[in-house]
Amino acid sequence: MYIGGLMGCKGDAYKATDVLSEEEAFEFHSWQSSLFAEAKADFLYAGIMPALSEAIGMASAMGNTGLPYIISFMIRNDGKLIDGTTIHEAIRTIDNVTNRRPLCYMTNCVHPKVVAKALSQTYNQTAIV
Repeated sequence: MYIGGLMGCKGDAYKATDVLSEEEAFEFHSWQSSLFAEAKADFLYAGIMPALSEAIGMASAMGNTGLPYIISFMIRNDGKLIDGTTIHEAIRTIDNVTNRRPLCYMTNCVHPKVVAKALSQTYNQTAIV
């Protein structure tokens, strides 16, 4: 059995209201990440993240614990986060600006048909190198 520490955005994940900046998110989510690490959680999970800025700050806070972590996005029908960032751009940005990359990325609270449509958008596809 694995024990995960579930975290989420500060505001409304379905509207991306009260979105935190990267710095605010790091500060806001660091204490919770640290408490989960002290409690010996096996991994951290950020659910339904609607905005890139808060996802970056949260990823940095979770990465500082040394625990593996997962970022899960809330996406719209057009394949973008609620704040309008493409899935591709969100993943690329977080991977490039954090010291420790997430274990994986997910979506949640979204129908599988929406995810399939989102991933079929050309702006969400990564070229195979």
